[in-house]
Amino acid sequence: MTLATVLCCAFLPQLVAPGYVAARSENSHGESPQWAAPARPGHQATPTGQPTVAPAKTPSTVAPPTTTTSPQQVSPPRTFPSVSTIPSPARQPNTPSASGEGSTEQVNSVAVGAPSDTSAIAQAVDPTLVELETTLSGGSERFGTGIVLTSLGEILTNNHVVSNATRVMATDVGNGQTYGAVVVGADPAADVAVLQLDGASGLATATLGDSASLALGEGVVGIGNANGAEGAPSYAGGSVTALQQPATEQAEVDGSSEQQLNGLVETDAQLIPGDSGGPLVDADGEVVGIDTATATYGTGSYAIPIDEALAKIAELLG
Repeated sequence: MTLATVLCCAFLPQLVAPGYVAARSENSHGESPQWAAPARPGHQATPTGQPTVAPAKTPSTVAPPTTTTSPQQVSPPRTFPSVSTIPSPARQPNTPSASGEGSTEQVNSVAVGAPSDTSAIAQAVDPTLVELETTLSGGSERFGTGIVLTSLGEILTNNHVVSNATRVMATDVGNGQTYGAVVVGADPAADVAVLQLDGASGLATATLGDSASLALGEGVVGIGNANGAEGAPSYAGGSVTALQQPATEQAEVDGSSEQQLNGLVETDAQLIPGDSGGPLVDADGEVVGIDTATATYGTGSYAIPIDEALAKIAELLG
């Protein structure tokens, strides 16, 4: 059994199976969109009402053993005595530039075996994400990341990012607008949740891949709202080190809540607090998992397979 720490300012989820179609109830626009996992070409963000799903593919070739690191230093993952979601960090202040304007510091890293164009992959995926800020009943804040499923603002994230929140705000990276959000479906046991943004339309949507086709050694990139910083998301490149991994997730900083997650994707990407709910993407920029936790002992990070996540969403919203 692996012990791990949740990766965002909150928890991380478990999910299942491609090829579903989830009929949706009417949203705030009076429309009744459907989104599914049929194969579709390309992997670019699309401004349509459906997320783009890529066809199954052959395993990626492992990149040569070279390691590079961006100028920024990567904060070590916070750890707990079990596999757990990463607690929400306090909002990191913007660093003033020479001109006096605020700028956001990114925390990027690239490990051995990561895709050679890690930065370009992350930049292509960024517009399909939202940065989440939740307010808890006691007034404290939690930060995480969400994946845009539809142009009308349906968002996939971890349940631990939004659990016990009295308010959820989401800033779309693609258009820079901030929306109020409500939880329309959640499964605490699977650590997955779906949000609906208030009044959103025309959002760029993520391209969903096939986690069943992942192979050991395949290059991947974890992307998220690292450290709760505002601005462009940060990225962490790495490779798949194990599949179908079980983990005991510790939900709270004091260790008062634990739950068992199974079937996780393990990578050596250096994810940190704030990444929870963000995408783990392959070399084509297709979402193959949801960033969820880091190992309490060691350097591994864990993601819920996107196939499992989509199957859970179909159950929640179907």
